[in-house]
Amino acid sequence: VALERVVGSGLNPQLRLLDAQGNILVQDNDSGVGVNSLAQARVKAGVPVLIQAGSALANTGKYQLAWSLSTDDFGDTAGSAQELDVTNNLFEQDGRLGTSSDNDWFVYVADREGLVTFRMEPTNSNETLDPYLLVLDGSMAIMGSSSRVNGGKLAEVSIQVSAGQVFYLQTASLGRTMGDYRLSSTAVADDYGSSKENAFELELDGQNRLA
Repeated sequence: VALERVVGSGLNPQLRLLDAQGNILVQDNDSGVGVNSLAQARVKAGVPVLIQAGSALANTGKYQLAWSLSTDDFGDTAGSAQELDVTNNLFEQDGRLGTSSDNDWFVYVADREGLVTFRMEPTNSNETLDPYLLVLDGSMAIMGSSSRVNGGKLAEVSIQVSAGQVFYLQTASLGRTMGDYRLSSTAVADDYGSSKENAFELELDGQNRLA
């Protein structure tokens, strides 16, 4: 939602978005061009959002109010998570955080045992997105989170996985940023099992030495 003063107006606009009970969802003064206001909020069909146009400095003037709707590419809850197409523990998925409060959820099912590194990064160097990545297991216990690896715009989490194990990946952003991103994985196959169920059987010779 954008609240802009009309050319020649002395108004310094302030914008608020509220829920039906009057609770402030988000408010803004100068995030638009110049002193204009710009705010974003997630909406659901049939749920009202109130828009309050006001003045930041108790001054007066004419204004224009405009809004646009950005559709969400992926679900924003674990229950609406998108299952990833995983082969040899590898995948690539592009997405977009369309608002500063947007987050996307994905389901990852490992198809082999090994070490997997999940990565989230902007799709190009000019992107303003500051990515944040959260990884949870099938019971929703947090396995790791990451942002600003080495001070850059990269989020990266490494975990040990077993074939058939389910994980949830949540992509989000820091600092009210938004933009296009790529979520991917790199994998290293495990030469030996990492649990007693997958233990490797050693062969001994007649003197109980490794064959």
